[in-house]
Parts: sequence; C-alpha cells; structure tokens
Amino acid sequence: MTATNFSGAATPNYGREVAPQGVTLGANLVLPAAGNAPALNNAAAFGSFTGGVATGTTFNWPEVGIVTLTPGVASYLGSGSVTGTPSGNVGRFIPIRSARRSIRR
Repeated sequence: MTATNFSGAATPNYGREVAPQGVTLGANLVLPAAGNAPALNNAAAFGSFTGGVATGTTFNWPEVGIVTLTPGVASYLGSGSVTGTPSGNVGRFIPIRSARRSIRR
C-alpha cells in the first residue's frame, strides 16, 4: 500500500502523525454477480508505514469468486473518509474441496 498525494507521488510522512493513521481494505464482489459478499478478513493488517509504504500479508477472503480491493482511511486528520483507487480483479477463489478434486485427477 502506498500513500500518495494529489499528483500521485508517495507521501513519505504518512503514518508518522502523532496518532498514526491506518488503512483498511474493502472487498467488492465482482463475480458471481448474485454471490455472497462478506467483509475481507484482517482488512487492517498492514505493518507500519515507512516512506509512505506499508505491506500486509494476512488478508483473506472467506468466499468464492472474484473481488476488487479498495483501500480507505476512516478519517485522515479529521478531514473525513478517504477512499483510494480500486485494484484490478483479484482471484478467482474456489472452494477447497473443488481444488482437491481437481488435483487428484
């Protein structure tokens, strides 16, 4: 995750506020269109920001299908919520039993 300014440049001081700002990811279901769309697990599981960049590896989607991920900040320094640019499609997540069957064949 890279915190950027209006012109798209990384903001190296992001996360160095007196009360460090955090980021969460929201999952938006793409397919199946009428599928179940629970929240992304561990949506705020980013490490500390360094140079405007933070990483996370413990996110998981507990459903099948394809999603996009959208970063957001609940309230950046009291200015209100900020929503980032959605990712491209992530997944096709499949049930583990289907994956095992296809591997055994």
